[in-house]
Amino acid sequence: MKISGKIDAQAKTYTNETFGIKFTLPEGFSFYDDAQMAEMNQSIGETATAEDIIQALESGNAFFDMVGSEANGGSVTSVIAYASTPDIQALDATGYLEYAKESLEPQLSSVGAVLKDVQSGTYKNPETEDTFAFLKVQFEMSGALMHEYLVCLKAGNYFMTVTLTAPDEAELDKIFEHFALVK
Repeated sequence: MKISGKIDAQAKTYTNETFGIKFTLPEGFSFYDDAQMAEMNQSIGETATAEDIIQALESGNAFFDMVGSEANGGSVTSVIAYASTPDIQALDATGYLEYAKESLEPQLSSVGAVLKDVQSGTYKNPETEDTFAFLKVQFEMSGALMHEYLVCLKAGNYFMTVTLTAPDEAELDKIFEHFALVK
């Protein structure tokens, strides 16, 4: 099973057929290069094969499949994790988001952020009609209010969490419009 996706830097697209999504970078965003991604995935190794990634995931490591960012603080990140217990494996994407909601406050506080609000919802892309379950999160970091969407997708016993972050709620919604399901 090939769990990782493909980045086409020239077309500014990321596609992960295993999880069935495609993301086109908004204007002003760029993908992390190979060296930056290797640093994000240092626990797995620089030249990880598909088998290395699966083995690392099943050993408890997370895998950063894609990171994109822009100068104003906007970012998009896809992280893949293995559902290590039968209880977690039984969850669908929406259930996994509810499970993840419990760990938001400690995760944010570990990086100096303060959780302000969390809401569950569903987003429907106006162009493609694709629907995604999400958590909408507001947190304060260094005195600035930040906004995030956490979107979850499931493939087998693996979950992908896509995190979209922006300092402005309207900008965050514009970033979300760049997601679509792979048909």
